[in-house]
Amino acid sequence: MPNLLTQHELERRLLRWTGSSLVPRYPFFDSPSSSHTSYSYAASQSHLASGSIDDLNRWLYDVELAAHDCDIPMEQYTDVAIFFLKGDLNEVMQQRRSVYLGHTRRVFWEWADFKEDLKRVVEETNQMIGAMVRDCFGVLKREAAKMLDSPQIANLANDAIEQLRRAHPYIASSIKLGLIVGGTAVVLPALGMMTWNKLLRRQSGGPKSSLE
Repeated sequence: MPNLLTQHELERRLLRWTGSSLVPRYPFFDSPSSSHTSYSYAASQSHLASGSIDDLNRWLYDVELAAHDCDIPMEQYTDVAIFFLKGDLNEVMQQRRSVYLGHTRRVFWEWADFKEDLKRVVEETNQMIGAMVRDCFGVLKREAAKMLDSPQIANLANDAIEQLRRAHPYIASSIKLGLIVGGTAVVLPALGMMTWNKLLRRQSGGPKSSLE
């Protein structure tokens, strides 16, 4: 049985690490609504936007360095990664962790399984966003041919952007994907139902439930 840290102690070590002047930036992995670029700001503002799998691979390496620097056991690397996720992706992976632990009866999410699962969620999300953007521009192109000088063009563009912002693509993409368990994708209907319910609550403006 691995000697695991409490969640409080794990977060205490990570917060101390990120507050150090020796740390060039927080290894946050941000939402797909951000620019698909890496930034290096002051530690309190820095993040890695979720653009490509290369970005994600670099971020996962940063997570491993952070865990090593903070003397966090490998069994809890997944907890470190989720700590540094932001927005919808953080909520999605917390839900997926709960279902993984319940399904496998383990006390930790295998790091290899987590990395593969996270990459699938990010890849599916990027594909979804690409399809949505193509659809939006297709509509704009058709409408522009009809109304070149019309103010309706600006309204259509604003509506398209707002629709993308409200879409919560990480939550939507997670509905489709089973969990990676031992290198194999396992279809878990309960996971899709949890994610779907959260998406409906978000769209209706209802209160958030606990993430754990």
